[in-house]
Amino acid sequence: MKRLIPWAMVWARVVLCPVIVVGARLGWAGGWLAAIVVFALVDDIADGMLARRWVAIQPRCGWRIRARTRCSISEWWRLCG
Repeated sequence: MKRLIPWAMVWARVVLCPVIVVGARLGWAGGWLAAIVVFALVDDIADGMLARRWVAIQPRCGWRIRARTRCSISEWWRLCG
């Protein structure tokens, strides 16, 4: 279970990035877009908290940390770009 939860959180953010872009282009209400952004932010923070609690930050887990970082960077780049 400890392996599935972090990946589910990462993939939720990966999926929500294009949803925000498409929603903005389709003219969705700002409240929905803001709710998605807030959810992604809380998800990212909770993911970091779980990683620290479960001591997932280890040299052998470097690829997982890079996946999370890339997802976060792409997420915020798309929101700000």
